[in-house]
Amino acid sequence: MGNDILFEQYWEDYDSTTISNSFSMAKSFTAMCVMRAQEEGLLDIDDHVCKYLPRFCDGKNADLTIKHLLLMTSNINFGESYSNPFGYQAKAYFNDDLFGLTAPYQVETKAGSIWKYQGGDTVILHEILEKATGKTLAGFLSEKFWQKMGAENEAYWGLDDENGKEKAFSAVYATARDFAKVGQLFRDEGRLSDGNQALTSESISSMIQPVGIPDSEGSLVKYYGYQIWLLNDLETSVYLWQGMRGQYIINIPDWDMTIVRLGHERDVKKGKDYAEDVYKWIEMGRAFKP
Repeated sequence: MGNDILFEQYWEDYDSTTISNSFSMAKSFTAMCVMRAQEEGLLDIDDHVCKYLPRFCDGKNADLTIKHLLLMTSNINFGESYSNPFGYQAKAYFNDDLFGLTAPYQVETKAGSIWKYQGGDTVILHEILEKATGKTLAGFLSEKFWQKMGAENEAYWGLDDENGKEKAFSAVYATARDFAKVGQLFRDEGRLSDGNQALTSESISSMIQPVGIPDSEGSLVKYYGYQIWLLNDLETSVYLWQGMRGQYIINIPDWDMTIVRLGHERDVKKGKDYAEDVYKWIEMGRAFKP
């Protein structure tokens, strides 16, 4: 299939040039930047966070590594509620000093022992990236990926304030076609059209390995990797970038297929491990399976 568009449809006043928010898909883009920085020798995911952020050098903080943050196993109690106006995540979405908001949070129990999905972990990854690369998060993503993969349109990253910091956990805006190019880049094992690598196949493989650490209920987490979601209950492996209102880049390597869905809402009803609409989009893609 390569990079052929097999099906494309838009509704309302959207078309192929519409720039749309992807919400938490941004977490996966942040992880891509971390892996690229590692490939360039700017950091190592096994590094302790203390190396870059001195506030993590004491007590339980000292054991925290970049890998713990990638896997969402920091055991920093950020919480992920958007409905609680006093919680970290709601404040993070509207706060005008994201790094300042995040700074007081500390590791509460042993890092790496429990998985908990939290945008705050991604914010700390952003802080580390700025220290390690000397670049803004959006600038690094643009330079290492967007400009090189043949994107047709500009992309945008939501900031916490005018000329402020990117919301690493949310709000990358782009077109459906350009989001699809990100999926294609991963299907091509990080190879660019000019033969160079945006990411190595080893980095991509690492990103899509399951956490394998218990969640708060004691169940091993098989559905998450390095800030990217995994779907393991079909006859073929699937991994996906996922946004809170039903934004998806769904990669199905065995079918050489990427499915992009952008919308206003996602199904509340659970299918198997995911909201039911994820399975619906995959089932629709089955019609184009080679």
